[in-house]
Amino acid sequence: MRPARALEALNFFLADVQAGIGPFIGVILLSRGWGADAIGSVMTLAGLAAMAATPLAGALVDAVRAKRALIVVATAATALASLAMLFVHSYPAVAASQILAAVSGAVLAPAAAGVTLGIVRRQGFDRQFGRNQMANHAGNVAGAALAGWPGWPVGFDAVLSVAGLFTVRALVTTWRITRYAIYHAAARA
Repeated sequence: MRPARALEALNFFLADVQAGIGPFIGVILLSRGWGADAIGSVMTLAGLAAMAATPLAGALVDAVRAKRALIVVATAATALASLAMLFVHSYPAVAASQILAAVSGAVLAPAAAGVTLGIVRRQGFDRQFGRNQMANHAGNVAGAALAGWPGWPVGFDAVLSVAGLFTVRALVTTWRITRYAIYHAAARA
């Protein structure tokens, strides 16, 4: 697979990983008997954590040469935080899992942009970034459709199954981008 096509595939699968179960968290917690105030505060904490982590994530991506490994770690952390929702029920545990998902998810976009820049350099960045975003939006649509279709009769397990499938594919696709394809001096500009 050519590096540019692998980037597009990565962005397709990262769409669902990055969102995690975030779009469904309110419904999941509501089904557990949580009130709107507790759900709102967990979602607010996650949003604030993502906002605070974003500039730090960009600095981390610039500082680290192992951008593929960074994508793998952030993808795994996001997936584990989403998976934790099956097992955690207390407010502190749910808040911690959603904060972890938000912070690790904040790393994914700048890391993918850094890898893109390292592969296509500045002159090809705009075109490739546009293609990446197209793939990302297609991944959002596919993830929502795949989660919604079996989710209606099966429930939230289907949502987690789709997130797991997209996570595995994102990890595999990340490693299909060879380290030699990334020019690291350009990847941090």
